[in-house]
Amino acid sequence: LARINAAIQSSDNASLRTIKAVAAKQLPSGDITVTADSTANANSLRDRQVDWISRLSEKAAIKRKTYGVVVHGIRVDEFDIESRSTIQNITEQNPGLIGLQIVHMAWLTRHPKKKESSVVLEISSPHLANRIISDGLIFNAQRLNADLYDPACRLRQCFRCQRYSHIGSQCHAKEVCGYCSGVHNSRDCLTKDEGDIKCGNCKG
Repeated sequence: LARINAAIQSSDNASLRTIKAVAAKQLPSGDITVTADSTANANSLRDRQVDWISRLSEKAAIKRKTYGVVVHGIRVDEFDIESRSTIQNITEQNPGLIGLQIVHMAWLTRHPKKKESSVVLEISSPHLANRIISDGLIFNAQRLNADLYDPACRLRQCFRCQRYSHIGSQCHAKEVCGYCSGVHNSRDCLTKDEGDIKCGNCKG
């Protein structure tokens, strides 16, 4: 917390130097959450991060809050998820969405095998995200339906203890096999090919 406040106080921006961080917490991912003394000041630190964040660390950056939408019915062979030109095509084909900024996009399923699949778009504006959900999104002369995307609804399972709501890197419980529910790593299971599968949670 002291290092964060020192970075803010060393800013060349006089208005930022009046802001104080009141709490900081490091997450298991290594990211740090910072609480400012007011919502307005938190927004100022976020919007003017160029004035202070590099003083904390050269590699530091503030994650922008985004609003997720799931766009359905996109042809897999026409949509290059890795290309910035895809984002440019979307913004050009939707001139009514003025100021549309797509911060990130990804397939809803990791390796889509169908001809059509769904894409998650993270939008910087809640207003435009709502517009896409209500009106749809145009891509390659098609109006595509969209829904709200909430990452909290995605199921997370730990492949160390087999329980839900966390992942292996955050787990300190005993290892449980995903095949036989024995107390060993799933990779080391000697009976996984024998077909006697048992749930590590309910033992069924």
